Amino acid sequence: MATKQFIPNPDIHTPPVVSLVSQQTSAAGLTPIRQLLTHLPAQTGFVFLYLQPDGSIETHQTATVLSGSTSMPVQVAQAGQRVHPDTVYIIPAGETPEIIDGVLTLRPSQPSPTAVASGFERTESTLPRIEDAIRAQNERLRDTSHDLRSHFGVILGTANMLEMAQSDSDRARLITMLQRNLQQATQLLTELLELTQPG
Repeated sequence: MATKQFIPNPDIHTPPVVSLVSQQTSAAGLTPIRQLLTHLPAQTGFVFLYLQPDGSIETHQTATVLSGSTSMPVQVAQAGQRVHPDTVYIIPAGETPEIIDGVLTLRPSQPSPTAVASGFERTESTLPRIEDAIRAQNERLRDTSHDLRSHFGVILGTANMLEMAQSDSDRARLITMLQRNLQQATQLLTELLELTQPG
């Protein structure tokens, strides 16, 4: 059976990929992976690939176990599917994944201690990028929350001044200010919801 060959398209963006590797084959061996996923925000912009070791539990069982540790979708990978950021894909044992133009391909592999060690090295090398993503999201949350409090302070002050306004022109100016800050506060609330919603 012929294997479809993918030719990279420079115009198609492939999200950054994080490979997760475990040497343990039991459900208990997933604990380090679960702990990592628990501390990740729902939106990092990364594609997560968990590489099942030989002799491990079934892929659907792995997906069920990991789903309890993250709000990101967790699914068993299928060859030819388009991958999406902020999603965890379970790569079946004995398969080597490759993502070209956002499409996942799987090919038979021959696992070895060297390959496993290489997987750990890839995982370790991506941790700083994950930490950067978490830090950036926390900073966005902090900045957005600060801006939102500022707008609510202006809204409250403007409402108080509106009660004491003596002329129609003063009331019109204050109403314009109130509407502008309400609109900006609504946009910030929407941004906060997007930052905190499940992946």
